[in-house]
Amino acid sequence: MENQDQKTRQDWREVRWGLWQIYRRVAAILRITLTVLAVGVTTLFLIFQVPMVQEWAIDEITKAISKTTGTRTEVGHFRLSLFNHLVLNDVYIEDDQRDTLLFCKNLSAQIKLSPITLLREGLVFDELSVSEGRFNIKKAPAAEMNNLEMLLERLFPPQQTVTKKEKKPFKLAIKKLNLDDVIFLKNDLHRGQRMKIVLARGRIAINKMNLPGKRLEAKYIRLKGAEILIDELPYGPGYEDSLTEIEEQIPVDSTVVDTTTWDVVVKEIDFSKSVFHLHNYRKAPQKSNARDTIDYAHMEVRDIDIKIKNFAIKKEVFSGKLNNISFREKSGFELSKLAAKEAIVSSREITLNGMALITPNSNIGDTLQLKFDSFDDFADFPNAVRLDTKFDGAKIAMRDIMAFASDLTTNPFFRKNRETTLSIDGRMYGVINNLNGRKLRILLPDGTFLQGRFDARNLAVKDNESIELRMDQLSTSMRTLRDLLPNFSLPKNFDKLGNYSTGGILSVFSTALPPSDNSLPASVAPT
Repeated sequence: MENQDQKTRQDWREVRWGLWQIYRRVAAILRITLTVLAVGVTTLFLIFQVPMVQEWAIDEITKAISKTTGTRTEVGHFRLSLFNHLVLNDVYIEDDQRDTLLFCKNLSAQIKLSPITLLREGLVFDELSVSEGRFNIKKAPAAEMNNLEMLLERLFPPQQTVTKKEKKPFKLAIKKLNLDDVIFLKNDLHRGQRMKIVLARGRIAINKMNLPGKRLEAKYIRLKGAEILIDELPYGPGYEDSLTEIEEQIPVDSTVVDTTTWDVVVKEIDFSKSVFHLHNYRKAPQKSNARDTIDYAHMEVRDIDIKIKNFAIKKEVFSGKLNNISFREKSGFELSKLAAKEAIVSSREITLNGMALITPNSNIGDTLQLKFDSFDDFADFPNAVRLDTKFDGAKIAMRDIMAFASDLTTNPFFRKNRETTLSIDGRMYGVINNLNGRKLRILLPDGTFLQGRFDARNLAVKDNESIELRMDQLSTSMRTLRDLLPNFSLPKNFDKLGNYSTGGILSVFSTALPPSDNSLPASVAPT
């Protein structure tokens, strides 16, 4: 028995010794392998610091890009650090017309070089920084896309069914994008549009990015110190005819998937300390000299601050929770705050549900909806933009209404009561020039109270205005009635009646003819 135990212990010693020898050999192999890798990486890094090797690498990179895009590409300087940090200086890319598409003074990137990542996700930039970048975006008259869109489509072809013989499109992902001192220039003379965007600072954190599929999911987009300048110029030769031809040639098919638009989801948008200028020389070659009213053809907006949560773009419809919009316009109009629990914007509609609109003179709440045929309709806001709004304890300054509808400055009622602030509950709908009110409760600062409905026509057409009030209750004084309705002329001794309460129908029609002393240029039909 004792001999058996000794034999067993001897066998275990031999097993442990064998395992120890295997461990030593494996450890030695690992040390040698890691040493070789470290030496290899270090050698490769040192090799890439040699100017001749850098020139070769730059030449290979630019050749690959030029071959894919069919345009000239240049890189002035190239540097690769030990920790996947790539720096390119003086990057230059031409477009098909041999004009500058992109020039970037400094471009740096943190790249994931893991083989698994490259196979599964393609080239992934943990962080990409662009400083002193200049983008020159142009579109030729006969082209369907601008030069930047053409470049991106060649680099990242649209998604399609890939056969075995076809190569899969190159994948690219950016996790974080930093923009500093970047300028975008867009010139489309055929369409008659010139745009310049100057961005002082931009930070974008991206969760998912699919360029071929045109989909983007971002954690946040934060832009600071942006200047957006847009000039609308006369259309180029044949542009309007080309639009007609396109409409006639392209049939409407709801089953066809639109691959030209982007699907975008952003958790947070912060746009601050920015400027927006719009000059539509096509519609109005000369700027308006009117004061205190917005000139939609020549807008100049400053101190823009925009904060949005859960922003999304789907089939060219924008939606999200609007936490704040504030700005100052050159006319003097100031928007202190515009917020909405739900905001929806499309090419034909703006809807704000759960709205709060605050200016230094007004405080408006509940719901606002604007409908239009195109954004060009805002140039004729009183006649072309249809509004539907519900008021709940709203306070509206007449001067703010007049700021949005310059034609109302010729209306005697609005002109005389410019500094008046109304307290309103109820609903208003229609264009400003032909406005209707329902289930209204209106209170003026002097105690005048009106409950009922109204239908107004030609409010912005001088000497052709009319309004019909159907009053459940009206409590006012003759003096106030005369002030509110300047053409409602009554003898002075009517002011001695003091307060006046009534109900019924009051129809007021403006006339260009001067009334006689005893005539009433308004018809009153009591019920």
